[in-house]
Amino acid sequence: MPRCLPIWIACSFVLGSYTVHHRVAAWSLAPPGLVGGRCHYRRHPSQSHHALHGTSVRSTDGDDDEHEDPIPLFVEYTRTQSTPNEPLLRSIDRVKNSLVAASNDTSTGGTINNDTLLRRIVQKGINYQQSNTENDQDEYGLLELQRVPGCIATVLVRATLIPAQNDFFVTISGKSDALLSGGLIAIVADVLSGADVTAQEILRLDADSLTSALGLKSVLSTGRNDGVASMIRVIQDQTRSLLGDSSTNAIQSSTRGAVWNGKSSDKPTVAMLLSGGVDSSVALHLLLRQGYNVTAFYLRIWLEDELAHLGECPWEDDLHVCQEVCDHAGNVPLETVSLGKEYRDSVVQYTIEEAQQGRTPNPDIMCNSRVKFGCFLEYIDQSGMSFDHVASGHYARLEDEPRESSFGTARTKRLFRAPDPVKDQSYFLCALTQKQLSKVLFPIGQYQKREVRQLASEFNLPNRNRPDSQGLCFLGKVKFDEFLSSYLGSRPGDVVDAMNGEVIGKHNGLWYHTVGQRKGIGKVMFPLATAHGPWYVVAKDQSKDVVYVSNRYDEEDFAKARSEFEVEDVRWISNHHPMHAKSSDGQWEVMRFDMKIRHGPKIVQGSLQMKDDGSTGNVKLDQKDSLAPGQYVVFYSRTSDEVLGAGVISEKHWASFLKEYKRTVGSEI
Repeated sequence: MPRCLPIWIACSFVLGSYTVHHRVAAWSLAPPGLVGGRCHYRRHPSQSHHALHGTSVRSTDGDDDEHEDPIPLFVEYTRTQSTPNEPLLRSIDRVKNSLVAASNDTSTGGTINNDTLLRRIVQKGINYQQSNTENDQDEYGLLELQRVPGCIATVLVRATLIPAQNDFFVTISGKSDALLSGGLIAIVADVLSGADVTAQEILRLDADSLTSALGLKSVLSTGRNDGVASMIRVIQDQTRSLLGDSSTNAIQSSTRGAVWNGKSSDKPTVAMLLSGGVDSSVALHLLLRQGYNVTAFYLRIWLEDELAHLGECPWEDDLHVCQEVCDHAGNVPLETVSLGKEYRDSVVQYTIEEAQQGRTPNPDIMCNSRVKFGCFLEYIDQSGMSFDHVASGHYARLEDEPRESSFGTARTKRLFRAPDPVKDQSYFLCALTQKQLSKVLFPIGQYQKREVRQLASEFNLPNRNRPDSQGLCFLGKVKFDEFLSSYLGSRPGDVVDAMNGEVIGKHNGLWYHTVGQRKGIGKVMFPLATAHGPWYVVAKDQSKDVVYVSNRYDEEDFAKARSEFEVEDVRWISNHHPMHAKSSDGQWEVMRFDMKIRHGPKIVQGSLQMKDDGSTGNVKLDQKDSLAPGQYVVFYSRTSDEVLGAGVISEKHWASFLKEYKRTVGSEI
């Protein structure tokens, strides 16, 4: 058995993997040295194959790949001038023809549209993964893990030389956490495995031209095209290194190497969560100016089904902007981390379960506590990366407070509102623990939004004019109702007037409505009832699938229902309840707080009296508000902007409402 020489370029991944392996015939002599610059221009023969085989690829953007400019398919690798050999060209033809072969479906008239072609690419990756699962766990394991740079998904590839007589074979393996990327790995491996394709041919291939030669350039997004090119360059670097070419900068450590370089620096290290927005970009620059050694991380936590958006990645622009920001900042290393599975398990599942029970979920709070400052912290620890801090572009402030304990003096983190009341995000950070806060930095927390915009201009950031993002981070272009519909479907029920028990409409599911809702409720009400509006949702009864509404929501009838409620899962930022929470005889006292019932500038005053073990309590507001079970209520100090704790509005609020109005209406409502 000939000895194999493996090298991995990879990154750890967290979703289902799509793996490909293919052997490539390779040459045995070390090349004399790289001479760059000169290209051989040639119109690829495959451009005429559509006519020969009676098929065509229809481009959705109007570009016809049969009329593209001549492709600079090869760059000269050796000092000698040689005409490109045909094996690689024939291999490209073979793979292209297999992708655009006429479908059995004659209704398309032999035309292969982009969606069909993309689905074939995905299936190609799945087939490779299924046929090579056993070979994946070889004697070398996962070595030198490092992500292929420039890919929108997490992609890894490996090249291994196998000596054979006077030549080498090259085994190319690859994995991705995305279906389409897995298919592109399979295509690259298939092309480079063509009969008589040598390492010299692979090294002379212009990485940027392969998707054009395959007729895929106009079908794939810019990021996917760049990803294929990056993949080929990695394979070329690996091959040069294995062949002993001293001229190569092979197996560049890229972002991972920069992380390890940061460990040996005297500067404190920071893992910066970069989104592509202005806020996190300014935060990154502020950290650099404060002397931190920064590595940027882009978290992939989106939820849109890739099969439904194969040709377009809504987050591709974000990642591209992140790279521009990092380059502009002096080549700050950028890592892309896939936390999609963790997000589904810890945030999406919570959102679905809460909505199914008729409660109002808050995925943004869960995203911060469970993913951004939860799973991500675990990821960097488990990956062997050591950072002193994790930073984000949140609008909130932190202060240290020395605290005496039996173990000596410890430092407690105190969380405060940002000075900008509109942009303040302390509400979304209320579930963070002391352990999480101990590592966190909020570089822009003390700034107003207008000041951050001004800093972006002063720093001349490439995204300084980019508008703020809106909506939930994981949904992309999917509307929240569409998201709920895809997971929960419909469960019709009555819309009932809470004042008299009369059925005045039919809804499609409790989860589409929240307490205090006015907009959109008219769509599920009978026409005669809508004329007597405006109507508001005032309660929901999950056991009967009933949505209760009223057109007297602002009147005294609902004063108590809108100002008194029970709170559960009460937690305090300091891990201790306030000192004045109990009287000298151990009884729970009534405490006064400023409160937020939802994200935004509105602050209400009220009181909390805890009960039992202190995890629950009763809240009374000084003024009416819309109270939806499942919503968080955050408690702030009345004398400062400090976040003291938070709890969740209990569904017992509904029980008391239904009991009261059952008595009022005098029947089972």
